[in-house]
Formats: sequence, C-alpha cells, structure tokens
Amino acid sequence: MNMDPSQGLGRALSAALNQFGSVSGHRELGSTRLMFLGFSGTGTLSARLVGAFAGRALAAVLSAPGHYEPLGIDTVDLNHQSLMVPELIIAGSADKVSGTARPYLYFKKYRDRGAPWSFVVQNGSPHCCTASARDLILKWLEAVLRQADATKHSVPTETDQRVGWLAFIKTQQTETTPIMAVALIQEASP
Repeated sequence: MNMDPSQGLGRALSAALNQFGSVSGHRELGSTRLMFLGFSGTGTLSARLVGAFAGRALAAVLSAPGHYEPLGIDTVDLNHQSLMVPELIIAGSADKVSGTARPYLYFKKYRDRGAPWSFVVQNGSPHCCTASARDLILKWLEAVLRQADATKHSVPTETDQRVGWLAFIKTQQTETTPIMAVALIQEASP
C-alpha cells in the first residue's frame, strides 16, 4: 500500500466523496470535515491524510503507526494548520512491529510545538488491538467533537498544556523494543 496520499489515495478519497455526494443528493460530502482512523501502516497514511486535507481534517486516531522506510511515521511532515488537528496516537508496549519509540517521537515532535495531541501506551499489547481501545477512542472523539462544536468547528490555535491529564514519559530499553514507561501522571490546572 502506498502511504503517500499525493500518489492517488488522497485524490481518490476526495473524488469518491464528491461522487457519492452527487449521486446521493448530499453534495456537502464534498466539503464535510473528516476524521481519520488508521492502524499500522494506515496509521501513517492517516497522519499524511491530515496533512493532505488540513482544512477539512477534524481529528485522527493513529493506532500502532509505523510503516517501513522511506515513509515511516517519523517522516510525516505537517504544516502549522495540520498539526493543530487533534490526534490520538496509540502504541502497544509489546509491539515488535511499530514499537513505541517512533510513534512517541512523532507525538513529541508536534506536541512540543503546541499540537493538541494525546499519546497512549497499551500495556502488554502487541501489534494489534485497536478494538480493545474502542472505549478510549470513542470518549476521545466525543471530547474532540464537543471542542469543535464549542469553537464553531474551527481548529485550536494552540494547546493549553496547563489543563487536562498530563503523563510524563521516560524512555527505556526492553526485551521487546524501545518502550516508553509512564513516570508520572498528574492533573494540571491553570
């Protein structure tokens, strides 16, 4: 699968939504906001689709995002508008395919620039199991939709890192792959 949306996937998605909107009488499908969900290689594709559809992207859930060179998750390059799209990045602590380091470094790169993103490690989870995070994903998406509704469907301009639940991550080597260990969790308040 080609993880580069500019080589057909992005154009195909846009054309399909326009065509379906025309046939169904719902032309708004050609401009409606989009949420992306991808596992493994399609997690990386979803991150790239946020970049390709920055003006329409509402949120993205990247589960075990990895893929192989040259289009791994660590090579996704987002502009300011794209990085303001909320993303939930889920990594499995026992994932021998994607690991946790590359998804975490992707998260950290943009979180440090104010991206309204969340990073979660599923304890003991191998390269699988998006379904086991269903409740978390749905709660997170519900919060994103509430925030989008409160801001009239705009994207945030920056993240207030003084509020919410913050987890401070410490990296360490393990027998599986590099893993992140949660060192401290605290509720932040302004």
